[in-house]
Amino acid sequence: MLTLSQQVIFEDLAKKLVAEIKHILKTRNIPRKSVRYEKGERITRNFSAPVSATGRLAESVKFEITEDAILIKADAYIYTLIYGRKPTQSKGGWSNAQEDIKKWIRAKGIQSDISENQLAFLITRKITREGNSIYLFSGSNNSGLLNNVLSDALKKEFTGKFTKDLKEGIIQEFNGNQLNT
Repeated sequence: MLTLSQQVIFEDLAKKLVAEIKHILKTRNIPRKSVRYEKGERITRNFSAPVSATGRLAESVKFEITEDAILIKADAYIYTLIYGRKPTQSKGGWSNAQEDIKKWIRAKGIQSDISENQLAFLITRKITREGNSIYLFSGSNNSGLLNNVLSDALKKEFTGKFTKDLKEGIIQEFNGNQLNT
């Protein structure tokens, strides 16, 4: 069972981790690959692009402390940013995805000669057939989005605080037992 001071240390670490993840989601670019077709020829281009369009994902990041862990939670979409979205065999049922794509189109300020509905349909269909730009680049490997969230400096700070707290607890326990004998 964690002492009150250990709970405070864990909460401080969790807050720092959440702040770092939110910062990453708002600022970090991740590698991607675009694929388009011109006159029947497949043209690919590697590029990097930011993660955040609306900031909604960053705001969804929260923490929970259990007896033996710090749980960091976020919208499920974060998985897609880390591992990409594979092609699927879906035959429709895209309405939720299309709504999310429409929000993304608006957030990015994308202009097109076709309607927003048509553009969202075409983007959704292409992702369903080929995967998203993150998947196309990394092929289900980790995109590196959250690499180094728990930096060496943060690990050192946390272990130092925790070790100091344990040492003080042992000293207090030892001194308390000497007084009781």
